[in-house]
Amino acid sequence: MGKELKKLTRPKLNSPEWVSTLKQGLNLLSSTDRKKFFIGASALTFIGLLDIAAVALIGAVGYLTVSGFGIGSGSNKINSVLDILGIADYSIKTQTAILAISAAVLFVLKTVMSSYITHKMLYFLANKATLASNILAKKYFSRNSYDILHSNKSDSIYALSEGIDLLTTKSLTIFVTIISDAFLLLLMMVGLLIADPKLSFGTVIFFGLVARLVHIKQSSISKIHGLEIARIRNEIHDRLFEIHENFRELLIRGAKNEYLVEISQLRKKQSKTVAGMAFLNVQSKYIMEISIIVGGLTLSALQFVTKDSGHAIAMLTIFIAAGSRIVPALLRLQNSIVQINNVSGMAISSSNLINADLDNLPTDQVQVIEKNEFVPEITIKQVSFKYPESSKFVLENINLSINKFSFNAIVGPTGSGKSTLIDIILGFLDPVEGIVTLGGINPKEVVTSYPGKVSIIPQRINLINANLRDNLTLGFNTFQISDDLIKNTLEHVQLTDFLESLPEGLDSRIGEFGSKISGGQRQRIGIARALLTKPQLLVLDEATSSLDAETERLISLTLQKLKGKMTVISVAHRLSTVRNADQVIYLEEGTIKKSGSFDQVREAIPNFDKQAKLMGL
Repeated sequence: MGKELKKLTRPKLNSPEWVSTLKQGLNLLSSTDRKKFFIGASALTFIGLLDIAAVALIGAVGYLTVSGFGIGSGSNKINSVLDILGIADYSIKTQTAILAISAAVLFVLKTVMSSYITHKMLYFLANKATLASNILAKKYFSRNSYDILHSNKSDSIYALSEGIDLLTTKSLTIFVTIISDAFLLLLMMVGLLIADPKLSFGTVIFFGLVARLVHIKQSSISKIHGLEIARIRNEIHDRLFEIHENFRELLIRGAKNEYLVEISQLRKKQSKTVAGMAFLNVQSKYIMEISIIVGGLTLSALQFVTKDSGHAIAMLTIFIAAGSRIVPALLRLQNSIVQINNVSGMAISSSNLINADLDNLPTDQVQVIEKNEFVPEITIKQVSFKYPESSKFVLENINLSINKFSFNAIVGPTGSGKSTLIDIILGFLDPVEGIVTLGGINPKEVVTSYPGKVSIIPQRINLINANLRDNLTLGFNTFQISDDLIKNTLEHVQLTDFLESLPEGLDSRIGEFGSKISGGQRQRIGIARALLTKPQLLVLDEATSSLDAETERLISLTLQKLKGKMTVISVAHRLSTVRNADQVIYLEEGTIKKSGSFDQVREAIPNFDKQAKLMGL
């Protein structure tokens, strides 16, 4: 399934939305898988022939029953059926029993075969949904880093998980139901046409009119419900995430209850919408039940007025038997269209993601390079950058050289472009103008070709809901990193006592998002995580800001010991941590005002000198 997503096409604007949804679901399958799907769908569809045969036998049973009482005249069609089955010479009781048992066997056989094929197809589609989701996820996370970091997380998660399931497993299962039930209805109409053309015509008009009226009423409502359910689901997810991440602040501010009230209101809206969707299905059932009663009574009156009693009872029997299959089929067909409209609304985020044509969006894909030893030196030439939504340059005409194994500090007032410069060095952002190289190659190529050789310690350390070992080895196979290496790294960041205090050591869970540990411990785990792969380029983005003074001093000593073993770039407001840097780069208003030793920058930049004096340096 290598070219599936490249083959995705935007649905035509004049196509019904549920048809477009089905097209997208089919296009997520490879050509081979589509063939398998259609083979299964065809098998499920043609099983409907068993239904028509069973209904015909039920009609014959009805005719033979009334014939046994001497009602009505003979029927050539019934006699032909008896001759084909070889039971023409049997008694009416025996014929009736054989036909009734045969009809029951056909009904049961149809149900069992349908159940088996449906079961197989559901597993088949579930596997393909997983594969499609994996491929789409790879393409999505190969996009430009800026686009990924600024996308709506709730929407993206839903689009790459539940949304894909809806477009494949859900929508294609509904598609099979639509095709098989439509074919069954066609067969029933053909059977009724053979039995009685007028009966067939009347049945088509009657049930067709009822189904059309129900469809007109429900199709637009179901789409609106689907969109609303998806929108409310994302809003609830966002609110829950916000209250969890800002719980302490909300609690102190007394604003927690406002969030809870908002979530409660969203839940009420969601429940009301879900209930509305459920009622649409129930409503169809009641309408169809009334329809078959009205249709049966009307047919009875017409048949007994215009035909002899035997023919009338036989046709009524066929109508009821056919109706017992037609009405459920119409219900399933109607509900399937309601569901597919609902799916097209709920899966709108996945549809938008597919329609975005990820193959032609800016990506972080890089070419494979010949692997030599990575040299941790950085060259920046004439680099300028501005964000897509802004006309103002954040960085302008940046020229900088960072020698291998040197300790470098990037300082400057808030908003001067320090974090943006780091993002460009690491390849998160692409410069509008100029060139950036790490060891002579593109930053993205370094990350791809030398995993673990570049590490970053962000200001905010994100932990996962797992044990300490998994949090430290994040993204790497835990079997590739020994416990001795992990413990040695923890010692460097003053976490040995913390490790020994844990009941299960490295296997101890530290709570969801690190809820069971302190802020300082969280920060030191982040530093240990970065050092664990023995990087040759280490970037610290205010990494020691959450540490107490003593721990910060110890970490600074650790980093000083690494001097000459790796290239270090530290973004810092606390000038005490960069006092011994080989090179201090002072940024202001997006330009480098001065670079050199700490004392050289202090002498050239009055504001920097002022800050140093305030810190007692």
